[in-house]
Amino acid sequence: MDYYRVSADELHTDVVGDVGLACGFYTEEFQRKGGTPERVRARFSNAWQRDASGWHLLTYHRDAQPFDSAGRYLPAAVP
Repeated sequence: MDYYRVSADELHTDVVGDVGLACGFYTEEFQRKGGTPERVRARFSNAWQRDASGWHLLTYHRDAQPFDSAGRYLPAAVP
């Protein structure tokens, strides 16, 4: 990679007892070596659970738009 940056666009969190939730959107900006600069807006969601040893990740989901018909991300050049 020539560079890789992430910036949070929107973040929502909540904790109920020993379960924590987070979801939102972020933007990744990167350029693969020899490639075209790309910008991706991704959405994510996480669920965490706390026990005596601390917080543990239960689930993690992330996807980016746009997708092709097979569900693969379509790279787009930065304008």
